[in-house]
Formats: sequence, structure tokens, C-alpha cells
Amino acid sequence: MKLSRLLPIVWLLAGLQAATVLLSSCRYSAPAPEETDSLPARQRDSIAHLYEYHYTFGTNLIVQTDTLLLSQLPIEGLYDTLYRGDTVAVAEFMTNPADSIDSVWVKLAHDQQLQGWIHEQEVNDFLMPINPISYGIRQFSALHTRIFSLLFVLFFVYYFFHRRKNRKLYLIFYHDIDSLYPLLLCFVTAFCATLYESMQMFYPETWEHFYFNPTLNPFRVPLVLSLFLLGIWSFIILFIAAAEDILKMLPLKSALFYFSGLILACIVCYLLFIVAVHLWVGYLLLPLFSLPLVRKARGPHAYRYRCGRCGTLLKEKGKCPSCGAINK
Repeated sequence: MKLSRLLPIVWLLAGLQAATVLLSSCRYSAPAPEETDSLPARQRDSIAHLYEYHYTFGTNLIVQTDTLLLSQLPIEGLYDTLYRGDTVAVAEFMTNPADSIDSVWVKLAHDQQLQGWIHEQEVNDFLMPINPISYGIRQFSALHTRIFSLLFVLFFVYYFFHRRKNRKLYLIFYHDIDSLYPLLLCFVTAFCATLYESMQMFYPETWEHFYFNPTLNPFRVPLVLSLFLLGIWSFIILFIAAAEDILKMLPLKSALFYFSGLILACIVCYLLFIVAVHLWVGYLLLPLFSLPLVRKARGPHAYRYRCGRCGTLLKEKGKCPSCGAINK
């Protein structure tokens, strides 16, 4: 297919994706006032605070900084101290319009004796919800740069070591295996990165609410977050499918190298699309990125034979790339 024929399709996909992000319902909707009129005042306040600040009375949090000072209001200059790993519960909210730093104060309770107030912004900066999903999000945000850098270094050291021995290495986008799953995995990674950065740019409160109230159910959240969670589930399924295909088609050492290259390719796709969406070109780049996947899906990729010695799938008879046996 000529590029001139593909461009209208690319622009259409880009426009549809941008419209989905910008025009769809992308925020958590609070209950209508008439739905909460019959509830006690304390419970109505709790629901209001949940949708305004994304957490509410009784929300359990854990301290993520070395020390956190709790102000003993109304006495100014008197503080109690919390330490990293201490758990607290949200006890009360207070608004002080005269406060030039942050007009919203949150009361935290560690126990009956140790209680105090902090600014609402400090909750986001120094405390974390007590659940594994929020913990994973925070750790990924804090450590992903270091982990990515280490993986890049190890991969390229391994690559140049084997290139010196003139070994032909399988690598995605360069000397690829005949499977759609690795390319599809990279595309899903790019898709998730596009949605994530779109939420950060246009609907940060949606992501913040998800951070404090996480779920793995993609059908009880706003549309953009639902698409993101479906992308994460798709990534997990494709990851398993790709690993199975890689192990079937390559000997173990080559499979491990290809698999490490695939992980790095996903990392590059994630970082690339985070930056591209921030620069407003990601919505065009994602449909373009799908073209190699479409081209490969239309090409022949059938394995008609299997090695008689080790069982590796083969396109044609001859020498097996895994064990070296000659199949006639």
C-alpha cells in the first residue's frame, strides 16, 4: 500500500484518538445532591471530601518522608513528629482562607495521643495510601529512571559482547522473529503511555483520584482510565503470549537476549510517547507506529514444519536454528 493512501487513515486515527481523550467523560462524577440528602451530615461531608480531595475521613495513609511535623493547632509553633513508616488516618478537614501557603488543613491521627494538622498539599507530597497498587505506582514513579538506565547498560554490554563473536542475534525491529505478539506488545505500551500522559495533561485530578482509590476493574472508572486499565490487562496477556512464542522459536540463549531487547523496546516506547504526547505530536505518532504492525500482520508468517530433534517451529526444511539438526 502506498504511503499516500495510508496518510488519510493515519490522520483519521489520530483525530479519533484525540477526540476520545478530549471529549469523552474523563472525570469521576460525584453523586447528585438529591442522592445524598437522606444521609447523615457526617456521611455527606465524607462523600464531598472524597470527590474534592480524593480521600476522606478514615482514609489510612503511611508516611513516606523521614520526618513529618504535625501542627498542634490552635497553638502555633507546637508540633508533634511522625517518622517514615508511621501509619495515620484522616480525622478532620479545616479551611483557613487567611493562610497564604495552603488554605486547606487536614487533621491526621496516629493514635489517641499523637494527632495534628498538616497542609493538604503535604498529604500528596509526603503520605501514601496503604494499598499495593498505590505503592506500585509511587515506587515506579520514583525508581523507573534508575531501573531503565541499568537495563540499558546491561543490554548493550551483552549485545556488543556477542557481536564480537559474530553471532547473528534476533532483535525486535532489526532481526525479528515471525510473531505478531512482540510488535503488538510495543504498540500497547505506546497506547498506554499516550493515555497516561493525556490524563496528566488534561485530567490530573482523575489520575489523583485513582491513585488514592485504585481498582483493577476497568468498567467502574471514567472512559480514559478504563481504556488505560484495559491496555494494562492487554499488556499482561500479550507479555505471556510473546514469551511463549519467543521460547518456541528460539534457543534459550537467543530467546533471553530477544526477550531483554523486547523489554527495552517497550521502555523506549513508553518514554518516547510520554515526551511525544507532551509535545502534542504523540497523537499522530501512535497511528504511524501501528503501520509496521499492520504490514507484518498482512505478510506471511506461518510455520509449516517442526524440528524432528528439538521440536522448534520451522518455516522451511533445513538446518534447525536451535539444535543444528538437518531436517529433510
